[in-house]
Amino acid sequence: MRAEPETAEPETAEPETAEPELAERGNAEREIAEPGNAERKMASVILGYLADRPDGAKLAELQARLRTPRMALVGILNEMIADKRVRKDEELRLYFATV
Repeated sequence: MRAEPETAEPETAEPETAEPELAERGNAEREIAEPGNAERKMASVILGYLADRPDGAKLAELQARLRTPRMALVGILNEMIADKRVRKDEELRLYFATV
């Protein structure tokens, strides 16, 4: 005896959408996963932090405050220095916002 294949009924209803919270979280995860996006966000946070400290901040202070690995900060800070958004006082080992 041969079983006949079941035929799927055509869907007439619209597909269910994810709950808004889940959709937003998915978008945020995609944004972070895009190359450079996390670095841009971190650069913005660093710039805000330095702007609030006219006397400058040491790398160790940034690392502790932002809970970010030292090497990640160095890379972002070097890019910001190249873009002239941050300057570093080599003698004092302090970073300053330039904008």
